[in-house]
Amino acid sequence: MRRTLPSLLAAAALAGSLTLVVAPSALGAETSRLAGPATCSGSISPGHYTSLVVKGVCFGPAKGLVSVSGRVTVAAGAALLGNYPSPKKGAPEGDATWRIGGGVTVASGGTFIMGCEAAFGCQLTTSDAIDGGITARDALSVIVHATAIQGRVFVSGGGGGEKCVPTGVFKMIGQPPYTDFEDNTVKGNLRVSDLASCWLGIARDAVDGNVTIAKDQLADPDAIEILSNAIVGSLRCTANSRVWDSAEASFGQTSLYPRIAEPNSVVGDRLGQCVLASPATEGGQPGPGPF
Repeated sequence: MRRTLPSLLAAAALAGSLTLVVAPSALGAETSRLAGPATCSGSISPGHYTSLVVKGVCFGPAKGLVSVSGRVTVAAGAALLGNYPSPKKGAPEGDATWRIGGGVTVASGGTFIMGCEAAFGCQLTTSDAIDGGITARDALSVIVHATAIQGRVFVSGGGGGEKCVPTGVFKMIGQPPYTDFEDNTVKGNLRVSDLASCWLGIARDAVDGNVTIAKDQLADPDAIEILSNAIVGSLRCTANSRVWDSAEASFGQTSLYPRIAEPNSVVGDRLGQCVLASPATEGGQPGPGPF
């Protein structure tokens, strides 16, 4: 089942106790000035920062520019929600533009969410950019939409366990954690390995490198969805619980079938589980077309 983050997430952003700690210098009223390194626990204002460390839960602003010339680090158990849907009709959603120059690191149990678009439940589509790639080791969740990524995407381990039970920051929205990359451009390799979670999706990404999905165990039988990606390198899928190049015909349907094929474009080789199209009917065999 394709996932979107419910509006309750945005409601929590607007209703919660939001604070910003910036060191060594305060941002003040002039957000165009370089504010130095920042530590966020609550919310962060538009501005230009040399680095950002996230502790606790940090929400991005509804609009404006958040520019980080250096690295963004999501500490163990923390969560950065850079963009998010509106809490209710007419209320602002998290549509700020993010520019990250030094890449993103997500520590154990951390959550990183970036990018707004319709597939994520947003009205508007953002245009975020991350130079330096994304590295997540034993993270709870990494969700990225509509973002230009210069460098590799590397997700290893984590996910909250092979179950569909709300965990960590996802408890406040009553939804299990998941990992998802949709409508991004990646100038490098994309690898997700050893993930144990509820659901994993890789959809409509343009990847200028290899895509490797290995040893991922997902509780949702509809995972792992690898849909309509344009991959310059090879697509390798090995030892995963299950892989699909098709999606449900109707969002939220209670059964796996019927399904609509969304095959990938792969310039290099297709290897392992991602060689032939996933079965089109219940009990069917893979193929005959390519994954």
